[in-house]
Amino acid sequence: MHANTRLWRSIRARGSMVLRIVTPRVLWRVDAAVALGGLLLVAGLAWIVRLWAGTPPDGVWVDYDLYAHAALTLVAGGDPYAFQVPGEDGAVLYGYVYPPAVAWMVAPLALALPGRSGHLVWSLFCLVSFLASLVLLLRAFRQPVPWPIVGLVAGAATLAYAVRDNVYHGQLDLLLVLLGSGGLVLLARGRPVAAGLLLGLTASGKPFLAVLLLLLCWRQQWRATVSMCMTGALILVASFLPSLGSGLTLVDAWAGASRYAASPAFAAFPYNHALSGLWLRLFTDTPFATPWVVSPLLASLANAAIAVVVGGVWRWSMPFGPLAAGPDEAASDLVEQPGLVLLAESGLLLSLLFVFGPLSELNHFFMLLPGLVAALRLALCSPSRSVRRRWLPAAVAWSVFLLLLAGPLRVLSWGHPIEAHLSGPAVLLTGRVGFLLLAVAITVAWCRWSQRAAERARLGESPP
Repeated sequence: MHANTRLWRSIRARGSMVLRIVTPRVLWRVDAAVALGGLLLVAGLAWIVRLWAGTPPDGVWVDYDLYAHAALTLVAGGDPYAFQVPGEDGAVLYGYVYPPAVAWMVAPLALALPGRSGHLVWSLFCLVSFLASLVLLLRAFRQPVPWPIVGLVAGAATLAYAVRDNVYHGQLDLLLVLLGSGGLVLLARGRPVAAGLLLGLTASGKPFLAVLLLLLCWRQQWRATVSMCMTGALILVASFLPSLGSGLTLVDAWAGASRYAASPAFAAFPYNHALSGLWLRLFTDTPFATPWVVSPLLASLANAAIAVVVGGVWRWSMPFGPLAAGPDEAASDLVEQPGLVLLAESGLLLSLLFVFGPLSELNHFFMLLPGLVAALRLALCSPSRSVRRRWLPAAVAWSVFLLLLAGPLRVLSWGHPIEAHLSGPAVLLTGRVGFLLLAVAITVAWCRWSQRAAERARLGESPP
């Protein structure tokens, strides 16, 4: 027994020595965070593969199916907006509402790999785009998050129901968040033209993201503004050029689909978390809830009130003009990492947009990722104690938002809509995510105002 033990120890020692010789040091010294992140990533991928392995029920389409159908229709010279799937109540459940540019982008894949094969490749592309966004946002700028923690965050992210579901559906937002994050990072690094190009591509996928032009103008980034406008306009015009032989028919069809998506007949559905959707459910006659009172005037007044709140929060917290970089000594305290501050401001702007509406679905919230990560990094990773203290409330608010919406199970997520027909006070529950996001936006705005006040105090100016 004793001899066997010595023999085993000798074999193990020699094997360990060989492994250390042939294996890079970074690979055989595995950090616990890396190991845990890898396990979480494998578990998340296995969960996603389980979704892919299942065959969608008859009549149920994933988002990629809509993109591919629209792409093949465009290639054949047809109208992609004519295809609509009706719900049980006769209303349109879903249809293609994006600009033609999205369909043209998917067309090569849809032609080369029809059916589930194309769906699989597109879903992988969306997953890689999302993980690349996380890596970019966690590693960009000074004091990057250590790689083991990046791996841990990436692995944990794949377990969120919202990530798994949108990867399976091939939702476009997972690509757009990478383009938008890259554009903001380039802007912070002093490359406005390239930044505007990526942001223009982002808005070409979903035109409501053109609201980022407000941030560029507010920060007086005129070169980035022109670049973004020109990119978006050129892509939009180019996507309609192949169909101009039949006049403006396709343009009218896209405009009609966009109007319908923002109309009460569609925007009142429970998947719309914007407060404007809540007002529709409360004050208009829809198939989704029994209104408290049918009054378009009350709905308009409620929208006007929330617009005043949203505009007031933005104006109160956001100083007009370029970010003050200051000298190195000041930049390490009051305006440390202005790039992260810029990303946090983008999160504030998009939060306010999604609070107001007219349409804010759960998949749209992926565009909040740059602002969320930036606020967490400012509060947890900044070498300046004053910066960490000022951004701590925003980090807490975003963490609560994540815990309530990014759970691993759909039924435990606030983002899971209440699909039953509601009446009375229960209708207010359909606006819970909108009110939560409003609270987060106000908290982020307060943190931005606090930093603004500190900057003005350093410069000897009067408080804002």
